[in-house]
Amino acid sequence: MVGKLQPYNNNPNLEHICQTVHVYQSNVESSYDNNHDFTSSVSNQADPARVIREALSKALVYYYPLARKLKKNSDGKLQINCTADGVPFLVATSNCDLSSLHYLDGVDVEVTRQFVYDVPSEGDSGCHPLVLQVTKFSCGGFIIGMGLSHSVCDGFGAGQFLQALAELASGKNEPSVKPVWERERLVVTPTEEPFQSPVDNTSIATSPYFPTTDFMHECFYVSGDSIKRLKMTLMEECGSQNLNESFTTVEALAAYEGELNEAPFSKIVKIIKDTKKVASNSDYIMLSLVVLERFREVNIKFKAKGALMDFTDWRRLGFLDIDFGWKGPINIVPVPMNMIGYVDLCMFLPPSNVYPSKKDGVRVFISLPRAAMAKFKEEMDALKIAGDGTCVSAL
Repeated sequence: MVGKLQPYNNNPNLEHICQTVHVYQSNVESSYDNNHDFTSSVSNQADPARVIREALSKALVYYYPLARKLKKNSDGKLQINCTADGVPFLVATSNCDLSSLHYLDGVDVEVTRQFVYDVPSEGDSGCHPLVLQVTKFSCGGFIIGMGLSHSVCDGFGAGQFLQALAELASGKNEPSVKPVWERERLVVTPTEEPFQSPVDNTSIATSPYFPTTDFMHECFYVSGDSIKRLKMTLMEECGSQNLNESFTTVEALAAYEGELNEAPFSKIVKIIKDTKKVASNSDYIMLSLVVLERFREVNIKFKAKGALMDFTDWRRLGFLDIDFGWKGPINIVPVPMNMIGYVDLCMFLPPSNVYPSKKDGVRVFISLPRAAMAKFKEEMDALKIAGDGTCVSAL
């Protein structure tokens, strides 16, 4: 049997696997030396791989499309192929302590990639929408590496799935929130008008750092005090006539990173605010769905060219609240290699639990040409104020 996914999920720009790693400390207050045998050192603890595997088999009753495969039919639309393959689940072990890797805070992205399971497409049968890897460490801590198809789940869906997995691992009989797979609600009828790309290439600025294939990723910590100062600067620039104007953290930081030399800071943030208002209009939302379907019809994929920046906010996805019995994760890190426009990507992440003194800030994860990163670091350093400490350069 083959079940169809609806047009929203057939946007070619979503046809990728989003990979994340979730870092958990041991739930036992003890330590082991490097020469201690791994299996005996954790024998008095529950095996996280076993706990998660058992919970996964229960969770897939509710998230059944994740146990199948994604493939394209003859007209190019994605379908769920009801195979009996299940979810690829890899268990790995390491004889080192998680603290020696700084809980992946400050670890190069190439190192982080080792903790996610890359499963190649298997020909005509399609590809797995979900893959999991659990890496166990000698300290009793572990890392969950998850790859999840963006065509099936968005960020909130990923958080909901992990929460369900954790609840079942903790002994609950069913998830507190059950998924609803009513994809037919997202069916739209494309217009008959000739398709035109919404991007006017003649009006887009160009970057002196492109074209290039040499990219790097960095993660910067921005303190709560720095964010407050940024918002105060915006208030001052807007003047007394806009005393009731407020700015979100995302608006302020996105404007700061997207600031143009020829435009004031306040003007950039106003453009962002106005665009958000337009995007919340119901007519605009329906038009966007129609445009996405037309993108699928002509198979248009946006490619990173340095003229656009994709901002995404992960701070409310609940990833740091997912407790499998070892408390919440001490860190979560995106692995951007397969993500949409990963070289034009800026992600706002919650602060990790590695440094409790930095709980009030935001981590800014960004991908840029290597030649541009030094200048960007200078701009991010300018956000610091006395008492902030050093800027965390993670990836």
